[in-house]
Order: sequence, then structure tokens, then C-alpha cells
Amino acid sequence: MEPTEAPRMKSGSWTETVYRVVIAADRLMTMDELRDAVGKVRTLEKAWISGVQRLKDSGHIVSYKWRIGTPAARQRFLGEVAAGRARDLPAVRYRSRWGAAICALLGHSARDLTAHEISLELRKDQELAYKLSRNPYQIYQTLRALVTAGKVNKQGKAYRLSDS
Repeated sequence: MEPTEAPRMKSGSWTETVYRVVIAADRLMTMDELRDAVGKVRTLEKAWISGVQRLKDSGHIVSYKWRIGTPAARQRFLGEVAAGRARDLPAVRYRSRWGAAICALLGHSARDLTAHEISLELRKDQELAYKLSRNPYQIYQTLRALVTAGKVNKQGKAYRLSDS
């Protein structure tokens, strides 16, 4: 069931900001695209995702294969796919920006890096530096997840990108 009217929301709320961005895009967007578009409208804070969740819960935005959009945009896209005018989207799972940043750093490094060295390099990015200042253990949690997933190898205190 598609909502017929705009959701009730407070002026200036994250729900309003996200809704305006999704309506203006009028297409399915990845979470990265949505985050970047919301960031152009106002300074991002962690709470922006609550606006996405409220709109999903109310049915004013929907997800399709890890993309976000209005129900009308999803229906229009599925109609294009059914008519053969567009290819269906691959089911791509949203990736961790931390994991992607660490893998890129290790991929460009000529040697193995310690968690401390990785942290120092990531702090050169303003947004990551701010997040690391608020949660310095994020780097260790992400490295542990990458090692568990087999994307990164750990030897002693040093990390390197996995061959596979």
C-alpha cells in the first residue's frame, strides 16, 4: 500500500531532510548516494539515518536491493525492467566505509601496517578523524571483522590485504 500524502514531520527534522532529498532524486539511490545528497543539504550527523528508518517504517520510502527510493520510483523502475528497457540491479550489499578505507590503504601500502599506523593514516581524512576521536576502538572492531571475513591477514601486530 503506497502512502498518498506526505508524512507528518517537524520542520528541519532529519525525516524532512531525507524525504526532500529522496523526492527530489525521484529514483532509487544507494545509501552512499543518499548520504552524500543529504550531506549537501545540511551537515551530516549520525541521527540522519533515523530519518531514513522513520520514512521506511511509514512506507513513504522503500528499499530494493540495497537502494532507497519512493514507492513510485521503485514501481517505475520495475516496470522498465519488465518492459526490457532497463536491466535489473545486482543485489549489492552496503559495504562498510571503514572496511573499504582500510582495504584501500592496505592495498596501496608497500608494507604491512600496524593498527596504530592504519589509525594515523585514516586520521588524515577529516570525517574519519572525527569519528575516531569519538570512538577510538572503531579501527580495532573493523580490523577484527576484516580478518574474520578473510579480507585482511594479521601476522603478529601487522596487517596486510589478503591475496584472495
